[in-house]
Amino acid sequence: MLRAAIYALISIFLITLVKMFAGVIMRGMSDAFKEESAETADSKGGELKKCVVCGTYAPKAIAPKVMGTDNFVCSDACARKYAA
Repeated sequence: MLRAAIYALISIFLITLVKMFAGVIMRGMSDAFKEESAETADSKGGELKKCVVCGTYAPKAIAPKVMGTDNFVCSDACARKYAA
């Protein structure tokens, strides 16, 4: 009985360690992907803005504002849809 309890405690400890290391690895990979996407956005025009019509994201430098407001659209086609 004592042996089973010890094995259970060791198992719980090992599972906790494995989860901790997996979390550290996943956070590291997540940070790497965030840095890569930020570099991609900067190289194509900086901050990304969400299109008010279709919901896609476009670089702020390329996305036209709609009629002087703070709303952005991703293309001329979405601008026409927004104006209609």
